[in-house]
Amino acid sequence: MNDIRLKIKFSGTYCISCTHAIKKAISKLDGVDKIKLNFARKYYIISIDSALKKNQIIKNINKIVNKIEPGIELKIKDISNGK
Repeated sequence: MNDIRLKIKFSGTYCISCTHAIKKAISKLDGVDKIKLNFARKYYIISIDSALKKNQIIKNINKIVNKIEPGIELKIKDISNGK
């Protein structure tokens, strides 16, 4: 299994309920193994099961965020190699 880890920094919201709703929706995406939210530092860490699904998952994350809380800005970084 090629476990891919993404760090998704977010800005533009102070709504903890919205960020938890986003976390819940992302956790249901096909290919997402695990998701952690650090609200104080404004980021999610997401583990996905395959690099092949990475681009589709990122597109779906953007759709989820825009639906739940339009205006949140995301910066997505692959941290699979510990970076």
